[in-house]
Amino acid sequence: VENNLSSVASQLFIRYLHETFPTEVCGSHNLAVPRNLFYEVGQYNQSFNLTAGDDRELWDRWLAAGYKIYYSPAVIVYHRHVMSPKKIWLQFRRYGRSAYRFSEIAATNGRPTSPFNTVRFQVKAALYPFKCSTRSFVRKCKLSGLIVLTQVAYFFGIVEETVRTKRR
Repeated sequence: VENNLSSVASQLFIRYLHETFPTEVCGSHNLAVPRNLFYEVGQYNQSFNLTAGDDRELWDRWLAAGYKIYYSPAVIVYHRHVMSPKKIWLQFRRYGRSAYRFSEIAATNGRPTSPFNTVRFQVKAALYPFKCSTRSFVRKCKLSGLIVLTQVAYFFGIVEETVRTKRR
């Protein structure tokens, strides 16, 4: 999927997220945990009706229980999912909506909500392709623009879910 810039940008952002917060944030894409601990911590929260928030909430409980998270960039799983700017927008908008839901639960439990809702994080994410890519400057600019799109969509999702929640 190296030729699909949207797929590359999405994966770069996930890599940046894990490099920035290696022991605090984990998505379940390719999760491996002992079954007994998964059940002990309480499995996935079934109240999430969107993707991603249930992962974050599970890992919040996982860390609160004293367990650790390990991200291993050496473990490679190949997926054949072709992304587009529209798919990035939809995916990260859902992530933003889920982030809002997660923040409500985390706040209720007295835990911090999100280490990556800062301008510094967003700017570093946008510049990440220039740090790690060996490709052309134009390609780096395109990847950077797509990562900016992820963050705008994420923010839009938070706003959207905030409005939906307030209407209920």
